[in-house]
Amino acid sequence: MNKNKYKGLKIAFIVALIGVVLVFVFDSDKKVLDYVPNYTTNRYTKPLEETEEPKQRVLTEEEKATAITAGALLSQKSESEMQRDEQFAKLRHSTPIETDDFTISKFSFKTMKFNILFKTGNTDNKKIFIEWLKANGYGDVDTNYFQYTN
Repeated sequence: MNKNKYKGLKIAFIVALIGVVLVFVFDSDKKVLDYVPNYTTNRYTKPLEETEEPKQRVLTEEEKATAITAGALLSQKSESEMQRDEQFAKLRHSTPIETDDFTISKFSFKTMKFNILFKTGNTDNKKIFIEWLKANGYGDVDTNYFQYTN
C-alpha cells in the first residue's frame, strides 16, 4: 500500500513537471517584462532595445514658444500678473475678513468667488469695498472674483 502511495505521488510530480516545462517551451517567445511601468505618467512604456537610440529632435524657436508642459505654457508671467496672483492668494488665505461695512467670506471653489456681504444698505457699498481693497494691498485682484450681497 505504501509503495502505491509513493508511486502515485511520483506520477503526479512528473506530470506537473512536464506541464511546467511545456508552458515555458511554448510561451518562451514572450518576454516576462515586455513593458515597464513609467511612474511619472501612470502608463506603460516599451523599454528601448539595447541597440535602439532614444528618438529626440531639436525644437524650433516657434515650437519652444508654444510648447506645453503639464498643461501650462512655458512662458514667464508679467510682473503685474505675478503681483495680481500674489494679492489673490494673500486675500484667499486671509479670509474671512470682517469690517464695519462688509464681510468677506472664504473663497468658494464651487463658485470661484468671494462672497461680499454688505452690512448697510448704502448705495456706495461696492465703491467703499473697492477702495478698501486698494488701501489694504488687494487692488489688483480682479473684481470678477467677488459676489456682492446686501
